[in-house]
Amino acid sequence: MLNQINIHELLSLSEEEFGNYHAVLKWQKPSAHLGYFQAKEFTQLPYAVVGEIRALANNPSEMPRLFHLVFGVSEVQFLNQQCQDLFTGLNYIKEQLSLIETIESKAFESDNIEDSELWKQAEGGRLQKYSYWNNTITLAEKFGKTPQEIGQMPYHEVLTVLMQLKDHGETTKRFYELKQKTTKNA
Repeated sequence: MLNQINIHELLSLSEEEFGNYHAVLKWQKPSAHLGYFQAKEFTQLPYAVVGEIRALANNPSEMPRLFHLVFGVSEVQFLNQQCQDLFTGLNYIKEQLSLIETIESKAFESDNIEDSELWKQAEGGRLQKYSYWNNTITLAEKFGKTPQEIGQMPYHEVLTVLMQLKDHGETTKRFYELKQKTTKNA
């Protein structure tokens, strides 16, 4: 039987004792509630915040910051929550990140430039580590804003603009390919 303890007490346990709690509590149902605090859906958060959550999600030492971004709690408030809230909260964060990844992979599935031989020869993979900045800089330049201003826009708005730009680019490319074929056949 596990005792009801708070997150601070949980993190102070020995590795073996923590493992006992983890084995039971990791199966908790995801929850957008952390005590009295309510998380927003990630698609409603600013684009920059979603990027920071992604960067912090797998770093245990950054849990207080991660929970602050998602639930709006201070470090003291986080540490005083019940230990099961840590696991329901982490499962909510994983669920939301998975949703974001699914949305993005479906939205950009025809973007296979990373697989092309020319992209590899140009060493385009080096840009992958800047994925957040690649998007914010592109949009900032296009709309005469700073990357920080783009980062404060809601995630769903930035994603919609990126999808529109992608679809527009692909349609324009296809149009010119068809036009060239028609001109050659004429």
